[in-house]
Amino acid sequence: MFRIIALISGFLFGAGMIVSGMGDPANVMAFLDIFGQWSPDLAFVMGEHFWYSRQAIG
Repeated sequence: MFRIIALISGFLFGAGMIVSGMGDPANVMAFLDIFGQWSPDLAFVMGEHFWYSRQAIG
């Protein structure tokens, strides 16, 4: 049962990343380019997902 929940959680996380536009390699490269035109958008999206997952765990 734990593996099924983990699989569903992974799919939901991936879907959230795609819907938010963070599946685009250009957005990921902008996040990783800390000395150029850095874009913190990916950090906000990941932080939000982390917060929601911590709420689900308890």
